[in-house]
Amino acid sequence: MEGSISNRRQTPRNSTPDVPKRMLRSFRHQSAEIQPLQQVLITVLRRKWFILSFALLGGLFGLAGLARPALYLSTVQLIIDLPGRERGANNAIVSQDVFDSTIDDHLTMLVSRDQLHRGLLAIRKADEEAARSAPPPAKPSPIGQMVAVVQGIRDWAIDHVRRLKPALQTSQTDSGFGDADALAKLRKSLAVGQELRSRVITVGFSDPNPARAARMANAYVGSYIDDLIRRNLATAKSELAAVKAALPSTRQQFASATDDVEHYRLTHASRDTTTPDETTRELAQLDRQLALAEAERDSVSRQIEAATRLQQSSAKPTSVAAAANLQPELHALPGKTTQAVDRLKVQEQIYSSQIAALRQRKRALHAAAAENGNQLSELKVLELRADIASQRFRDLLTSSEHLQQRIESTRPGLSILSSASPQNRPRTLSPVFLVPPGIIVFGLFAAMIAVTERSRDRTLRSVEEAEKSLGISCLGLLPRFRRPKARHIAAAVQSQSRSVHSRAAGDLLLNLRLPGDAMRLPRIILVTASTANEAKAELAWTLALVATRALGRVLVVDFDVQPDRLSKDFCTVFGDKQSTRSFDLDAAEPSKPEDAIEQLAGLDIHYLPVWSRLGDPLGQLSSRALSPMFKDLCKAYPLIVVLAPCVADGPEAGLLAGWADAVLFAVDWGGKDRDLVRNAVDLVTHQCADPAPLACVLTRVDLARHARYRFGDSADLLNAGAVRTGATRAAGR
Repeated sequence: MEGSISNRRQTPRNSTPDVPKRMLRSFRHQSAEIQPLQQVLITVLRRKWFILSFALLGGLFGLAGLARPALYLSTVQLIIDLPGRERGANNAIVSQDVFDSTIDDHLTMLVSRDQLHRGLLAIRKADEEAARSAPPPAKPSPIGQMVAVVQGIRDWAIDHVRRLKPALQTSQTDSGFGDADALAKLRKSLAVGQELRSRVITVGFSDPNPARAARMANAYVGSYIDDLIRRNLATAKSELAAVKAALPSTRQQFASATDDVEHYRLTHASRDTTTPDETTRELAQLDRQLALAEAERDSVSRQIEAATRLQQSSAKPTSVAAAANLQPELHALPGKTTQAVDRLKVQEQIYSSQIAALRQRKRALHAAAAENGNQLSELKVLELRADIASQRFRDLLTSSEHLQQRIESTRPGLSILSSASPQNRPRTLSPVFLVPPGIIVFGLFAAMIAVTERSRDRTLRSVEEAEKSLGISCLGLLPRFRRPKARHIAAAVQSQSRSVHSRAAGDLLLNLRLPGDAMRLPRIILVTASTANEAKAELAWTLALVATRALGRVLVVDFDVQPDRLSKDFCTVFGDKQSTRSFDLDAAEPSKPEDAIEQLAGLDIHYLPVWSRLGDPLGQLSSRALSPMFKDLCKAYPLIVVLAPCVADGPEAGLLAGWADAVLFAVDWGGKDRDLVRNAVDLVTHQCADPAPLACVLTRVDLARHARYRFGDSADLLNAGAVRTGATRAAGR
């Protein structure tokens, strides 16, 4: 009995020959990693019906556009009159800025609230005239009647929804026109814009009736042009009145300025008939004469000084005569040298007199020029005032004439380039064209939901995921029972040897085999789970049922403080309904476990409930009677399946793991979070000083849903076998 509890003290736990390699804490050979794109494709294929239903819903939303009629767009084109431009680059730039500002003003005024109100009144008037002149309408077709009914229901619903909005009620109450709904609808159907950088402005209206759309556009633009004419006429009249009011005062100012100029000319006539140009020329001539006289005087002064110095130094008469510029033949004559010096002094006096006279004349000319300049400046000021008054008076006269012409032929500043006409092709697409985009958008959205849901799924759904997440080996999986009752489980596992559940349980049992012998199984198998709502009882009873086919009698020991509902069902269906036997570890009188064992009829399974009279689970495990109990039971039964409490209920599972040869964790397929299960596995490992080999089993596996994940594990083989078996049975029938 190698590997049993009877000789555990003699054989170490970590002896490799006695422990199945598939249950060691190491990963088995992994298949190739699934690429992210491949995982996305698998998820999309798995949720194809969900995505398809969402896509069809998008198509239905697209078809819902049938309730909205097609809209026809009619446009009116306006061209703005060119403003007056002067030649020159700067003037052209200024005019372009003014032109752009004019276009912006028209675009803003066309969508203003006042214009919307005027346009609404004009459109209503045009509709009334069209209704009076239109022939009686023909009887609509059945399809037209249905469309009209749908549109009426839609309008009724929209009207009631809008009435529930407080903001809309406030706008209707505060509106000066009292028709906020009609104005909002008109603004929604209106489109105004500039054609590129041109002078053309396009005004368009959308309406289900093409004739009414053209009528609305023409009436709206007509009301705008009429308002511009009225505004321009009022502006011209007010400007003309202002000009006429300013004309008398301007005329009086002009007459007064003219009289002042004439009076000044008569009273301040200039005595000097010379003109400013003649005075300037005379001053220039005096400057030249003054410069020549000063040069001559300076030359004579230098000669006198030189002759005087030579006479004082007793120089020769020849030297003195040379200094006085005498002729050579006169140098030797006595008395000639003195006369020459005296003559030079007389010349010096003459030049000085001329210079004094020229300077006096220059001062007189400067004084005369200044007096004439003052007189001319005052005259120029008076003439400038007269010119300004004359120019202002002429401007007012010109403005008056221009305003008279504007009043006689008032223009709005723009004109209609092309009027609106009914269109044959609708502006909006047919609702049929909305179906493909709706299907594509909703399908992509559903695919994103499916991929996001899969990426956020933290549950365990495959053997590889379980081994990677928990760090222990996964022996396989156990399919979900449609009716998890004792009778149905026994029939599916024990009576039907080719059933899916029987084959899956057989694979689990074979994976528990010890090396060296074909049917050498651990003597004590402990089954536990992280929480109470996982299928640990289904796993324990299924292993026990499939083991009876190979080993004979199997004992199920139940350590749950509150036995599972499935265990009670097995005892009720196959056992003694009146039996209340149980093995009490804390009994005052020593008892044998054989006395509390209950045999289940027709199953070759014995059931032993173990409990503590004191109600303390730890007391069961620390009792001295537990060790001899397992020794006696191992002698009597080839296989003992221990149904341990859940890890969440207390430390009992970890303590019982020390008495077992193998520990199986029941993990619900797609049930619990992998972190919770991993914490439970680690807790059992740390609580037991010498833990048995740990493994997990995926329970309650939905084979049909599992096949959609395309994991390629044993569940796909089970599912294929089930399909083939069902087809064979159907062919036999």
